[in-house]
Amino acid sequence: MNTEISKYYLQFTWIVLSILFQTASAIVFKHCAITFQTDSLIFLFLNFWYFLGVMFLALQAITWYLALKYFSLSFAYPFMSSTFVLNMFSAWAIFHEDITSIQIIGSIFIAFGIVLLSRSPSL
Repeated sequence: MNTEISKYYLQFTWIVLSILFQTASAIVFKHCAITFQTDSLIFLFLNFWYFLGVMFLALQAITWYLALKYFSLSFAYPFMSSTFVLNMFSAWAIFHEDITSIQIIGSIFIAFGIVLLSRSPSL
């Protein structure tokens, strides 16, 4: 395999990890929101699930920073739209939330938009 291609895929991993950490934080925060029983902010900050969500956001910020070291913002940012699709399917799979046909159509448009915007990477 060409070393330039290998390097590109390795660098692209930062975008993928950023998307996954962002999605994980949304899932964990949703779990925290439906299981947390008090309105006390002090207890919220001490809640394991809230802390885990914050840690995922911190990891997302770090991996996003690393992605932006290698890619232009105009190339990298459209990929973050995939979090909408991942969150929708995660909510359906984990929390048994309904998915409407409009959401599915919207997800197809998002995926198509990501493909269009990523056709010519700006490194």
